[in-house]
Amino acid sequence: MPLEEITARLGRYKGLPLPAAPRPVTDAQVEQALQTLRLRAAQWAPSPAPAARGDRVILDFAGFDDAGAPIPESSMEQVELVLGSGRLLRGAEQAIAGHCAGERFSISVTYPADFRVAALAGRQACFAITLHEVRRKVLPPADDAFASAAGYADLAALRAALRAERQALHARTADQANRQRLLQQVAGEMTVEFPAGLLDRQAGQKLQQLERRLRAAGQDPAEYFRREGRSRAWYLADLRAAAERELRRRLAVRELARAEGLTVAPEEIEAEYARLSAARAGTDAGADPALTRDTVREALLTRKAQQLLLEYAARPQPAPAVKEE
Repeated sequence: MPLEEITARLGRYKGLPLPAAPRPVTDAQVEQALQTLRLRAAQWAPSPAPAARGDRVILDFAGFDDAGAPIPESSMEQVELVLGSGRLLRGAEQAIAGHCAGERFSISVTYPADFRVAALAGRQACFAITLHEVRRKVLPPADDAFASAAGYADLAALRAALRAERQALHARTADQANRQRLLQQVAGEMTVEFPAGLLDRQAGQKLQQLERRLRAAGQDPAEYFRREGRSRAWYLADLRAAAERELRRRLAVRELARAEGLTVAPEEIEAEYARLSAARAGTDAGADPALTRDTVREALLTRKAQQLLLEYAARPQPAPAVKEE
């Protein structure tokens, strides 16, 4: 049903309290950001310590079956890998850990039951290992020299920049939360006259779509509901509530646009449509059938309505006039 056929009246929407304030930045968060920069600048250096998860190793290996015969195509030299990356057979990397550079040793592994070579699937094997090198990441010290290399006057300046960057992120997060929550509040407090049966029909359609997707995936809907601990009636009620929230949100945008004269120019729609289409074209997903100029227009109008609510919330409202006795 078109939104134009639904009657809705705005409640209060000016001067609403901001639901969320930006979170303060803690010293621990600054140090974590500094640690991330140090990790990015870390260098691999030879280590005499026993190899551990996360170390980069260079090794030779040769595989033998339980009779001691070489396994075809199971030998390689100068293999470089990071322990824990999962490049070797299950259990092999854990067995290499604990050995030092220069060691020669053997490990026992079992090929997976679904191994690509059927003759080896599920069989045990012994691998002779020569561990040539163990390298471990060495982090640069957190000092003025490190900060200078990153483009800052000193370490204090770098920490201040990291704090400001995190604070800006917190501000953007709070801003987005406020935009959404303010619109939700306005939508929830509106007076709306929904046509009889509209929400039930929409919920029923959504539930049927869910059941079709489950069947297409080879699942029985009734069994799925039972496994999730929810009844079909629960899903129907939940979908009905979601349908009402979505309709109220769209109606709130419509009424705010009417009350405040919000519009979206054709050139704004075309620019945003082109931007989204180009971004989508750069992925493997391909064209999005849900991306239309109408959906772009509604998204832009929603953004403007949210910005309006945010500005009204941040703007002090005049106190009501006091009647003189």
